[in-house]
Amino acid sequence: MSKEYKIKTKSEKISSALGLNAAFYVIQDFLQLLTMIVLVRILVPENYAIYALVIATHGLVGAFGHQSFIAHSLQVDVKSKIDYDVHMTFSGFIQLFCFCLCNIIAFFYKGSGDLQGISIFLHVLSLTFIIEWFSELIFKIYERNESWKRRRLLQLISSFATSILSIFLALNGFGVWALVIPSTLQNLIFLYDLFFYHRWKFSLNLNWGKYKSAWIFGWYRISSLILQRGRVWIEPWLLIQFILLADLGNFSRALGLGQLLIYRIFVTTMLTIFPYISKLRDSDKEVSKRNNRLMTYLFLVLIPITIGLSFYSPFVTALLYGDQWFEVADMLKFLAFICFFQGLIHVLSQLALGEQNFRIPVWIDSVLLFIHSLPIFLGDLFSIEFYLKFILISYALCALIVLMILDLNLKILNIKKILNTALKILFCCLPILISMYFNEISFSVTLQPFIEILVLIYLYLIFVRFLFDKELSELINFASKFIVLRIIFFIK
Repeated sequence: MSKEYKIKTKSEKISSALGLNAAFYVIQDFLQLLTMIVLVRILVPENYAIYALVIATHGLVGAFGHQSFIAHSLQVDVKSKIDYDVHMTFSGFIQLFCFCLCNIIAFFYKGSGDLQGISIFLHVLSLTFIIEWFSELIFKIYERNESWKRRRLLQLISSFATSILSIFLALNGFGVWALVIPSTLQNLIFLYDLFFYHRWKFSLNLNWGKYKSAWIFGWYRISSLILQRGRVWIEPWLLIQFILLADLGNFSRALGLGQLLIYRIFVTTMLTIFPYISKLRDSDKEVSKRNNRLMTYLFLVLIPITIGLSFYSPFVTALLYGDQWFEVADMLKFLAFICFFQGLIHVLSQLALGEQNFRIPVWIDSVLLFIHSLPIFLGDLFSIEFYLKFILISYALCALIVLMILDLNLKILNIKKILNTALKILFCCLPILISMYFNEISFSVTLQPFIEILVLIYLYLIFVRFLFDKELSELINFASKFIVLRIIFFIK
């Protein structure tokens, strides 16, 4: 009885954490969306293209940051104590190295003709490595102790402040600075939290024995991050060889919207549950059952969102970005599905990492980097439409292969059940698919698409209600307490 009680309590903690993090990201993403809606009407596509180049370079350098090493604290058994002074001592050397490397690259850009304009932005953004030296410490302490509430509250305060700052700078003609300065300052509030609220005092500790395991783990994660951020860095530099700077700005906005509405949900879910699953040591059968359930819930939410966003991309783009961004809609049709498979691959990679398999994420990111590098050999045959189709097909095949590996090798998933679930959800999406075939959405904002979306959502939920009655029994029992929901979804 006590064992069942403990499992139930842990499940309730995870549900509570997911609810809190979901609420946070809904608010934060809504805030970012509002900020984006304002900024895209002030800034020009070239501003976003320059920012994409700067942030890609910064991210590539940041792959060597101490986040990969201090993340080892989430892998340690919950009963063990962690000496954070050891982490912070070695983190100081690591972050100082990243700060210097970022500035060296910025100086290199300064003397390279067309790229010299981005060097100053990279100099300023390099300050994030000093800020993150301390902010990442309190992040991991909160995550390990499952103290999500305060972390999310401070992040919301920071998000509101940086959004206001970004809009203020854009309105006053600061251009790219309206994107760079808020990015630099977004974690500054956590320095106050660490030093003044928690009154943390740093003590130098060079005990290599205590840090060695984190060092080994960190290099596995760095290998993966270098490949990930190398992919993010290569993509804009690759595209700029074949398309105009304004087109790159359109691409970055389409990708940003797809990641905000689809990829972010995958990442948020794994960010919340990873501190739990990385410390669990269940049997293969229990792990497979848990992961299959996770994939079911994610698919139920994200498959219809992906199909709907691709179908209604002209309407969504016109609603959020305005008339001047009509080219985003054509790219978003493909990028919605790309972001779905990208998020799915991220989840599978994290599940492997949670089972203490550090090599699979590195192999996955190696393959994805190779995929993004191939189109460079097309030369004059290159087109943005071909590039998007190629990436989409490659990501889908990669996701399928990783599913097979996690099923056949690690035994932590059941691919037959997952594919069966996906097919059932596609059947639930039948009204959306039929509407896609017979209906063409124009680039305009009218009442008709709003009504269509509401009707399609309702029809989807009705199909889900009957096809997933067993899987969603707890949710259906909860909904049965409300007379309105009982009437809408035919609950007895």
